[in-house]
Amino acid sequence: MTTPMETKASLLAAELTAQGREVTPDLRVQPDVAATIIGVSVGTLRNWRNAEMGPDYFKAGRIWYSIVDLLRWIESRRQSCDS
Repeated sequence: MTTPMETKASLLAAELTAQGREVTPDLRVQPDVAATIIGVSVGTLRNWRNAEMGPDYFKAGRIWYSIVDLLRWIESRRQSCDS
């Protein structure tokens, strides 16, 4: 069964692929694409990795980010304006 977040990640992956960006079959992307998705620079993403903060990532020869993890990370930073 597919979760709404997985569906959103699949749609985003299709968009990225259409733009010529590399997306693995299990919906992972490299840091340049991950930075674009979350709206920070590649350098910021690298600094966060070095400081052990920011979104989760995989290190398998190269650094990879799961699109699902990126979307969950963004959602986890949602702030409510309700008092």
